[in-house]
Amino acid sequence: MNDLSWILAGLALGGIGAVALWRRRRPAARATAAAAAAATLPPVAAPGRRDRARQLANAAAAEVATLASGIEGGAHALIEAAANRSDVPRAAEGLLVAVRRLRSLHARLSAIGGQSVHADAVGTTDVARLIARLTNELQRTHVGLELHWQPPDHLPELAAPHDATFDALASACRALLRAEAGATRLSIAAESCYDAHHPQVRIECTLEWSGDGGASSADLLDDAQLAIDREAARVLTAAHGGEAVFQQSHGRLARVVLRWPVADAPATDAAALVQAPTPPAAAAADDRPQPHRYGGALLLESDPAVRAMLAAELKATGRAVFVCADAAAASTFLRATPDRFEVLIVDRDERLADRDLAAALRAVAPALDLLSLDDPDAAIGAQWPQLRRVRKPFGVHELRRVLASLLAAGGVAFRNAGS
Repeated sequence: MNDLSWILAGLALGGIGAVALWRRRRPAARATAAAAAAATLPPVAAPGRRDRARQLANAAAAEVATLASGIEGGAHALIEAAANRSDVPRAAEGLLVAVRRLRSLHARLSAIGGQSVHADAVGTTDVARLIARLTNELQRTHVGLELHWQPPDHLPELAAPHDATFDALASACRALLRAEAGATRLSIAAESCYDAHHPQVRIECTLEWSGDGGASSADLLDDAQLAIDREAARVLTAAHGGEAVFQQSHGRLARVVLRWPVADAPATDAAALVQAPTPPAAAAADDRPQPHRYGGALLLESDPAVRAMLAAELKATGRAVFVCADAAAASTFLRATPDRFEVLIVDRDERLADRDLAAALRAVAPALDLLSLDDPDAAIGAQWPQLRRVRKPFGVHELRRVLASLLAAGGVAFRNAGS
């Protein structure tokens, strides 16, 4: 009987201990179960993450655009300083190649940031001409690449502008070449298709390994190095009603399929062409404000390389250049000698939103020509109808064309005044 009592007492104590232990472990068990349940739920994206990524892409695009313009200005200065072609430094030509790469990067970053350089572009694209340009670009930049392209007898034009489709296609091919680094056989095919409600043109680019294949360590869908090219191709294609789909088989091939809608047939109504209204005549020269006697140019540009490029081009036209550190300095120059200046050049539209500078322009120089090096701001553009633009990244020749148009009337008057 005593032995039975001891056994019952031991069981009771063991039960009490088990209950106590269970109570202590229950919160931890609940926490573990909650964590397991949470792991099965889809991750919640941080609010504003996509907007933040676009802001960063736009900031990087603006920096790249400024760098491209500055480098191109320096390269052209070296080239034009040479007495003949054989004396041109090889480094100067290398700089121009670097500029082309920067321009391409700018286009991709702008697309990712939602401010594509082709956003306002219109037009159609001939597929044969598009792929001929692509093959020329790839052969120049990728030594040893085998290109295979057999154009079909006829393909309709794409309902998208040429430069936008080229940037999308080039970005897609760069993604393939990154994904299967070392593969050298690139095949391009194009055909009409009717998979959607409207006819489309399908362009397929396949990069394959020669021989037994290779050992690619990149993953087209996951590798962060491919993000810019892949996303730019997708966004640029979608911006004009198309789509880009990537595929990859490690060590064998990488493929992208792009589709764009077909352009509508052009209208051939001859009567409408004959009766088309004539555009209004340009304003008479007598209606223009009189040009400024001294031919001065106010320059508000923060980057020293671009500033030097602008100053050199303005001085070559006979203009005196006055560099301002900020809008306050420009306001002071304008109020002190308003008749000295014929043009104000600003690196971004926000300069013209400065209260003091805007007041000075309206008070003492309402007819002053304005040139912005920024993307258009509709609100500011409406306030300054005389505002013209050359957007970064621009080259020397683009800048010269804009300056020639902007300063044409003033330049004639200035030369006559000096003679």
